[in-house]
This record gives sequence, C-alpha cells and structure tokens, in this order.
Amino acid sequence: MSIKVILLAAGLSKRMGGINKLLTPVNGKPLILYSVENALSYSNSVYVVTGHEREKVENILSSYPVNIIYNQAYHEGQETSLKTALNAVDGPLIVMPSDMPFITKTDFERCEKELDGYECARAFYNREAGHPVALSRSFVEIYRSDTTHRVRTLSKLVSHNFYIAGPASIMDVDTQDDLKKAETLLKGENMK
Repeated sequence: MSIKVILLAAGLSKRMGGINKLLTPVNGKPLILYSVENALSYSNSVYVVTGHEREKVENILSSYPVNIIYNQAYHEGQETSLKTALNAVDGPLIVMPSDMPFITKTDFERCEKELDGYECARAFYNREAGHPVALSRSFVEIYRSDTTHRVRTLSKLVSHNFYIAGPASIMDVDTQDDLKKAETLLKGENMK
C-alpha cells in the first residue's frame, strides 16, 4: 500500500542565477520529472504544488497523472507551499521538494514504513535533516488547527521517528554545481 505524495515545486530557485531549476534539462529531461516519475512509481496519488512560473511547470506535467495545487503566496517561502498543500490534502502523506531526483520508490516505501506508530517520520543523513518526510492523518489535522507552529517545529512536538537514511535524502539541486553533479550521477557516473 502506498500513501499520497506531495511534491513542492513553487519556489523561486534564487540560487540558480535567474533560471527555474525545475525546468532545467538534466540529461535531456526537466529536473522536476525525475521526482515526479519516482513519486508515481510509488503512489498513484501524487500532488504537485506550483507557484513560480506556474504555467511552464504545469505544461511540463500535463501528460502525467498528477494533481496540481497552486500556491499563490509562493514568493513568501516554502512554508506557504506546505500550508497550501496540507490544507488541501488529508494525511497520511509524504512530502518533499521536487528538486531531489535521487529519492526513489524504495525511499518512499521506507519513509511510509517508518511512519508506523508515529505522527511524523523524517529521513536524516549525517545528522542533517533530509527528505522524504511522512505525516500522519492526525499530524495534518493538528497542523491545520495550529496557527503558531511551522511543520518543522510541530514535527518535534508530536511523536516522531527521525530515522537514518542514505545520502539521497539530502541531495537536492540548489546551485549550478549541484545541477552538474546531478547530471553526472543520473548518467550513472561517479561524482567527483
């Protein structure tokens, strides 16, 4: 059994020098499609939160069976995308940024398993918080009624399972150098 997946794809890509990283081709395919295809290999209920360059992102996604959620406050930061998504989708669910092309079906399955008996499960690698993050139905309900805490803060206040995962859990694409490394790794070559 798989649970819903929310991919956050509304950001401004500020560290990429004016280009939308999610639209950037990596080995001939827009970066966002790696996360979308990996999420769809795990779940048939995938939601993508759009914002910046919404029309371009949604156009790329038009042939994929995903649900689109538009965050009109995307310019205010990632928490607004989380809030928009969690107000629209009931838990349990898994959430992650869509600039993480190395998170696979196996990672989603592990995260779902780690949620069992907890309100929140989050991957960690080398003491660094990573993704994916799984949230229970009751966590989503608590978040909706709690106007004072961000998701990250609330996840520490409820029963949580911060589990050790592999390096993919912290490998996002934020810079041009990250993009080059991702291209190399996605070709199957060793990263230098």
